Amino acid sequence: MNVNENGNEISITPEILPFHELIGLFVCAKRPKDPSFNDLSGVVVDETKNTLQIETVSGFLRTVPKSGTEFTFKLPENSETGRISVTIQGNILLSQPQNRINRIKNLRKFRN
Repeated sequence: MNVNENGNEISITPEILPFHELIGLFVCAKRPKDPSFNDLSGVVVDETKNTLQIETVSGFLRTVPKSGTEFTFKLPENSETGRISVTIQGNILLSQPQNRINRIKNLRKFRN
């Protein structure tokens, strides 16, 4: 669970994952343009507009381009759904992280 600015717990859902903070999530890269990244998995430790930096289980840091790569994220376990995986095309994530996160804040305000 993550906490919003009011201190309330919020869960990451498949619908909001493209807008959410990705650092700390377990991820697996699939079908990248560079085959050396295929099936690379680990925890997202940093993100830029165009890349995800992944720390592998063996402790190596690899920088994977978002463009042309499919990512499967494991969402944190939640009591309603358990632990689920969500696959997203990296092109959808091409944005500065802070801008993507601000979009979900605006979307939530609009829904309320």
